[in-house]
Amino acid sequence: MHPAGGASLRRMTEVRPAVPADAPELVRLRNVMLEEMPSMAALVGPGPWQATAERILRERLAVPSEELTMPSFVVDDPERPGRLAACAVGTLEERLPSPGNPDGLFGFSSVSAPTPTTGCAVTRRPRRSRRPPPGRAAPPRP
Repeated sequence: MHPAGGASLRRMTEVRPAVPADAPELVRLRNVMLEEMPSMAALVGPGPWQATAERILRERLAVPSEELTMPSFVVDDPERPGRLAACAVGTLEERLPSPGNPDGLFGFSSVSAPTPTTGCAVTRRPRRSRRPPPGRAAPPRP
């Protein structure tokens, strides 16, 4: 059971779509994630990459949901209002179709969930999206 009780646990696990105002927190969580990667730890910290990342997130999260190319989801930190506890950020792009990927959609997901005891959980793997690009019908489901 969560130390703060069941109600707090329910609040913490509510996932919502990210909005442009979440951009600074998404960048903060990305920094935490990168600090935990041995190949990146020495390179992270304050720098111009953060302002660029925040600008990109604000722009990409401001488009209508059917046009999103960077779908993102967040969990608010119930103990620190205005802070995020975790996030998942994806990228979606359209590539040339192939026999194994007939709609040409391709994506990556990145998850960041810092905790005091485990540091940061990180996953990154390509995912083929089933969402059609704007103006194209969805493929029939088997």
